[in-house]
Amino acid sequence: MAKTLVDLWPGPVDFPVTTPASYKNFNERVVLMFSSTTVDEVVIFPFIMPQEYEGGSVIVRVQYGASTTAGNTFVMAGEFEAHSDGGLAAGDIFDTIQEISSVAAPSVIAEIDIVTKTYTNAEAADIAVGDICRFRFRRDGSNVNDDHAGLLYVFGVSLEE
Repeated sequence: MAKTLVDLWPGPVDFPVTTPASYKNFNERVVLMFSSTTVDEVVIFPFIMPQEYEGGSVIVRVQYGASTTAGNTFVMAGEFEAHSDGGLAAGDIFDTIQEISSVAAPSVIAEIDIVTKTYTNAEAADIAVGDICRFRFRRDGSNVNDDHAGLLYVFGVSLEE
């Protein structure tokens, strides 16, 4: 069974200058909201890799829901950035973006669904214990397979090993 390394919540996030996701108060919960445009909307989760990390694959678990039951497909993607002691943190130095999921929206409005993507350590920017890290998550609206007309709500993201 996978062990949780870090829970990434909608509160402490960074928004890029262009095409950011936005906050929404959804039934007394703060969620991240990604619109149904043809632009990739983005949010960045900062974290420090905890001591419990053993250096293996990183499993990204995204807890999400939808604003409508349109039944079409969301495409989600993400990428890691990691800086060790003595590393240079100037600019964005994210590793190669990986598609997390191309998945049909839940059939009930606001029903929570979970998708996972396993990143090898190399795909996760060679993260090590104590690294200052960021995980950049996006709804890949520019992907022709993302044809869901409604909003994507992200309740949280967990990183597991």
